[in-house]
Amino acid sequence: MSTTIAKFKGYILNGEFFRTKDDVRKRIHDVLYSTPVGMRLIGDEHAIVLDLLQGHPDATRKIGCGVEAIEIRPNPRYPKERTFYLIRVDGSEDDFSYLKCLRAPKPLEVFTGICRKLIGWQMHWLKSSYFREYAKAGRVRCPLTGRWMTETQAHVDHIPPDTFARLVTNFIDQNNIKVENVALQEDRESDIGKTFVSLSLIENWVNYHKMNAKLRVISGYANLSIVGRKEQVLNRLSEQTDIAEIYELAPVQFEFLIELALTCTNQQWQDQDRECLEDFAARVAGPEATHPLLRTKRHEVAIDVAIDWVLSDNVSHSQGLQREREVDEIIQTSLWEIQ
Repeated sequence: MSTTIAKFKGYILNGEFFRTKDDVRKRIHDVLYSTPVGMRLIGDEHAIVLDLLQGHPDATRKIGCGVEAIEIRPNPRYPKERTFYLIRVDGSEDDFSYLKCLRAPKPLEVFTGICRKLIGWQMHWLKSSYFREYAKAGRVRCPLTGRWMTETQAHVDHIPPDTFARLVTNFIDQNNIKVENVALQEDRESDIGKTFVSLSLIENWVNYHKMNAKLRVISGYANLSIVGRKEQVLNRLSEQTDIAEIYELAPVQFEFLIELALTCTNQQWQDQDRECLEDFAARVAGPEATHPLLRTKRHEVAIDVAIDWVLSDNVSHSQGLQREREVDEIIQTSLWEIQ
């Protein structure tokens, strides 16, 4: 299935034609609220929502290894409302906003999505090699949670502070790329999405990632929980007026800063890399900010407070993971003794 969105010509989802974006929104809203909470979508309703998901700005990561089912659940941030939850073929889960699927992706989002897809084989090779070398009875421990995981439960993650977003940004800067001018074409080797027309751009990016990426194998739970927490943190912080202004005027940079802060899993890491966070924050808000409207003292103070709050919240989260790890250690030790 593929999503066809043509400006001024309407929208086609799963073969169903919609004249306007509002018509699409109403149709999906009806699916969301006509299906009982806890039930999975079936038939055309499943197909149309799955088709819509292809338009999500983070579709590649959301879909992951493939979608097995889509379920209606209470919204974790607003329990009185509902949201769509996807269940992947490996059993991992994630929620997604259908409203985000209706928003046309920005050039940087499209560019980043293509970059992520092009290095998929590198990630697959690393995970397979890692399990061949370190697996015991087909399982290895997640370095973040300490839980045992199988290969299908594992994700390959970029080790902070050299996150995937930072690698893409550095690649763009070093090659003076204007992402809005990059020529795209349909990807003939994939059922969905686009790729770059320039073969040299593809080769340069793949080689750049191979030479510069620092990767680790972690559980899907650990990987996705950081993303989920990022959305919760952004929603919480955006309730503050000054932070909301920063988020509105520099959304990509602010999200990157929060994601970087969320990868701090213990106090030692935070102490070592606090300077890195502060350097990047200075370019987002304060006298050195890229956006002129954010070069104020109140914005500088606001972003410092935001970092402090995220890091302190991270310590509590890290302690919670440690308690989970200790309990899991006891359970797994018992299992090994039984075997």
